[in-house]
Amino acid sequence: MNKHAMLVIVPFHLLAVVGLFFVDQYWHWAIAFFVLFGIIGNGVSGHRYFAHRNFKVAQWLHPVLAYLTVMAAFAPPTYWVIQHAHHHRTSDNIEDIHSPRRGLGQAWYGWLFDQPYVEFMLSNKMTVAKAILKNRVQWFERHYYKILFGSIAALAAISWPVALMYFVAYAVEMFRIGAVNAACHRWGYRNHNTQDQSRNNIFVGILGLGFGWHNNHHANPGKLILTERWWEIDVEGYIGWILSHTAKKS
Repeated sequence: MNKHAMLVIVPFHLLAVVGLFFVDQYWHWAIAFFVLFGIIGNGVSGHRYFAHRNFKVAQWLHPVLAYLTVMAAFAPPTYWVIQHAHHHRTSDNIEDIHSPRRGLGQAWYGWLFDQPYVEFMLSNKMTVAKAILKNRVQWFERHYYKILFGSIAALAAISWPVALMYFVAYAVEMFRIGAVNAACHRWGYRNHNTQDQSRNNIFVGILGLGFGWHNNHHANPGKLILTERWWEIDVEGYIGWILSHTAKKS
């Protein structure tokens, strides 16, 4: 088991289970954290902004998005860049660590515990990411765990039941990411004849607020809004489009 799994993945999921006993009273906080750190932190910031550079923002917003990515607790911005580039480069072949060809369990969660793969990514991410990300984001890389645990501790000091809702939101977001890896490379329809097995899965697409239009994304990784058919509502893309207007005003 790798360091991130021991420090974050396992304990955060266990705390999410505890949080379920308080959801009936604090559910609105769970939704707020999911939108802020899941949809925006991972989907808009980590994936579309840092990994793909689908849009630009004002300089002041750059570190804000980096912070939201850290709080999503999936990975710092630099890891998003190198890991996701590797996924697109090796999608559904033998090197793709989270392709469902290795099994749904591996695609959904198993790859997160893969020590050799994580070590490979960690050894390569900085040299690649430095060419893509601005230096000020490196601070979020160096202090990733301090920022993450410090923010959670501050939240718990204010209200520990609210802090538990953060972990519930985290678990939901990890399930959403797993659903894309597993379902969107096995079940669904294809608008584009890509070389991989990417699919648009209507359930993951709608419930995941745009994350599930995966075939559209793999066909056009540089495209911000992935809507091609009327039902392919891409909330993440629309948020990115709104944020991109700050660059024009800066």
